[in-house]
Amino acid sequence: MIIIVALFLIIVSDAALINARASTAGDDPMWASKSGNVRFDTGGLSRGSFPKEFVFGTATSAYQVEGMADKDGRGPSIWDVFVKTPDGTGKVNWKGVAYYNKLIDYMIKTGITPYANLYHYDLPEALEKRYNGLLSHQVVKDFADYADFCFKTFGDRVKNWMTFNEPRVVADLGYSNGFFAPARCSKPVGNCTAGNSATEPYIVAHNLILSHAAAVQRYREKYQAKQKGRIGILLDFVWFEPLTESVKDHAAAQRAREFNIGWFLHPIVYGEYPSTMQQIVDERNGVPIGQRLARFRI
Repeated sequence: MIIIVALFLIIVSDAALINARASTAGDDPMWASKSGNVRFDTGGLSRGSFPKEFVFGTATSAYQVEGMADKDGRGPSIWDVFVKTPDGTGKVNWKGVAYYNKLIDYMIKTGITPYANLYHYDLPEALEKRYNGLLSHQVVKDFADYADFCFKTFGDRVKNWMTFNEPRVVADLGYSNGFFAPARCSKPVGNCTAGNSATEPYIVAHNLILSHAAAVQRYREKYQAKQKGRIGILLDFVWFEPLTESVKDHAAAQRAREFNIGWFLHPIVYGEYPSTMQQIVDERNGVPIGQRLARFRI
């Protein structure tokens, strides 16, 4: 299984990055623009710092490139409502399928390898209204069915699949502070009309992980042997280091890592949440063990 990780450590000028070029050897720690007027130190990081098989790429997301929410049979997602548009579910939108068939074919024709991500924040609003979306276990089966259709329809050409983009962001910003759709949180935390910041992020995260597992199982059992592809997930995280060498600071950094990258990576690899996370979440404010942080049944 592939796990793509977006790690945010270095920020560079966008214009400089676009125009930057490495030396012919690919190991020059100084990058320069084509005009030669812009140079900046990468701290020794260069193309040669990465393995030969390391894949660099770029990405788009459905709602950023598909166009208007009411064109060609597309139904609104929770983000269309979030940014102001107030249902449609069930039948296959063949105009949408045609769009992605054309896109995939064109990418391959021009020498671009397609990496398909199945979910980038855009839950159909119809599912949000029907059963509260990601807060319901029903989403696991619906997501697996949706993934199954994509594998069957596009898997003859798409050999690299991701189930979710940045699931931590979905759970945290959508259900903890309400910064992202569907904007749910507790009153003291943010300007939300509904939600529970103490419980809902963990419920959503659990359903996201189960949805990922269900889609991976479908692919491996029904399609992988014939299509010869791979499937994984795209995780984002911030890396935390201790402020000092004290035991307390080292423990604090480890807790931060477990609540950030460990929240999703640890269950996918080991089948359970990080032990420290289990203890802290379950015991916070006297909540009985297992009431907030669900357990996985392997």
